[in-house]
Amino acid sequence: ISESDNNAVTAIRTGKLQLAVNTARPDGSAQSDGRAIRNAAIENAVPLFTAFDTVAALLSVLEAQGFTVNNMK
Repeated sequence: ISESDNNAVTAIRTGKLQLAVNTARPDGSAQSDGRAIRNAAIENAVPLFTAFDTVAALLSVLEAQGFTVNNMK
């Protein structure tokens, strides 16, 4: 991870990211950037997903939620 302000670790630490999705490469290997992202998410209590099927399940639940808007009187 570079020291620039425009990276995932900095965004997690400053509260700009509220959820992280960090997966391994198709061959199963992980990069050092991924480790830094996962550690930052854990250290900052940011929800972390490491598999796309789990993200899909979350999205399904969110889509199923009914939201209503009521007029204020």
